[in-house]
Amino acid sequence: MTEIKSFGKLANGTEVDLISIKNASGSILEATNYGACITGIKLKMGDGSLRDVVLGYDTPGEYEADKDNYFGATIGRVANRIGACDETGRAGFILNGKTYYLPENAGAGTHIHGGNSGFNDKIFAYTTGEDYVEFKYTSPDGEENYPGNLALTVRFTFDETNKLTINYDAVSDADTICNVTNHCYFNLAGHDSGLICTHKLQIDSDRVTELLNNVTTGKYIEVAGTPYDFNEPHEIGERINSEHYQIVASGGYDCNYVLKNNDKKEVRKVASVESPTGDIKLTVSTDSEGVQLYSSNCLKKRKGKGGATYDMRHAVCLETQMFPDSINKPHFPSTSIIRAGEHFNTVTVYSFDVK
Repeated sequence: MTEIKSFGKLANGTEVDLISIKNASGSILEATNYGACITGIKLKMGDGSLRDVVLGYDTPGEYEADKDNYFGATIGRVANRIGACDETGRAGFILNGKTYYLPENAGAGTHIHGGNSGFNDKIFAYTTGEDYVEFKYTSPDGEENYPGNLALTVRFTFDETNKLTINYDAVSDADTICNVTNHCYFNLAGHDSGLICTHKLQIDSDRVTELLNNVTTGKYIEVAGTPYDFNEPHEIGERINSEHYQIVASGGYDCNYVLKNNDKKEVRKVASVESPTGDIKLTVSTDSEGVQLYSSNCLKKRKGKGGATYDMRHAVCLETQMFPDSINKPHFPSTSIIRAGEHFNTVTVYSFDVK
């Protein structure tokens, strides 16, 4: 069952909607057309209560004012970081012999999450059905200096088994680059429950992409024998304060995992997270080749939904995507280039099992 109501206004007075999808079990997905953003996932527990397991805000104005965290938002045109593309050291890429320099919104030489005004900052048109909401936005040629008019469709489907399926489709009228994801911050003990260090995490991966100043070097790190090895479940906080050079540089986990079987382009299970008491398990499935694990190291103390206090390491993100800066790393599995008229398609499924 789908319900639409007013969510409030942005700073310029634009009205924003809140779309709620309630399934047969009584769980609820909430999303807004501002940033095609997931604002709540309220799971029906065994005692009849609802537990909201994603961080967020009560008003669109708070989402608009937060330029750092991207709570629940659709991210693009290109998720993650893009580094230097030539000897100038400026962030950008070269496509068809032309250089496109991008806004450096994550420090000198680094572009992140689509720029100063990415998809998270846009008003999407939308339609709804019994168990889905479909958002559409056309990014005009030259927006954030990306070429081509890019038409994006994002569909959230929330079924009776508490399975959230996200389908992305994008097509451009000119060659461009695209790598879209969602930036939900999960805390399976409840969005207001504090640290996620005792959540148990498992990721099907033997390598991560190495970072230097938060941008991938193009090299890989084997996870065996390191704090990055989650092939068997470990608590997130078990090794988060290790002296591994990349852990230290990131202040915790913030890296791209090279997913197993990423050459098949099939939706398969790639990761799972379990709440500290084991009463909720989240399974992540995707056809993407990578997933960014982020332990919300840069989240600074702030007021969230319902007056909750959010702070560092209060959530975990699992952002499915192509490898970061893949346009500048031609040996990576995909370059994020989509040719004029070709479609970018990818699927991610977040399945919640409530005990």
